[in-house]
Amino acid sequence: MENRIQINGVWYVKEQPDTKPEPHSVDVIHTQSIIYEDQDYCFEATITIDPETGQPLYDDIGMFIEVTDKTQGNPWKELFWDHEGFFIGCYERKPESIESLKQSLNQAGVENFIAFLQHTMDAGWLYHTKNETD
Repeated sequence: MENRIQINGVWYVKEQPDTKPEPHSVDVIHTQSIIYEDQDYCFEATITIDPETGQPLYDDIGMFIEVTDKTQGNPWKELFWDHEGFFIGCYERKPESIESLKQSLNQAGVENFIAFLQHTMDAGWLYHTKNETD
């Protein structure tokens, strides 16, 4: 009878509250993105941010860019670039970087990628890296 309780003369079974397991802690990474998309390509620049301040965290990788090439038909080709020296070379239109870029993108894609890099510069992502490498 220890699991029973009487209320107003009626006996009830005493229920125990559900004990839900404590959620375990996991380390998550917060990111911020800048995205451009047209009929041929999608460029998505991503950088790690501090979840409390929302400010970019400049770690070993810094900014990386995922390029989706839609010019080859389905399935689309996915490229992942993380070499910020290459990004800076493209932004500054250095011939070696542009020639390398032309191996992956058509001429309109090259021009759009350089314009896209301007947005990362405006956000302070590429600018931060540029100042570190100067």
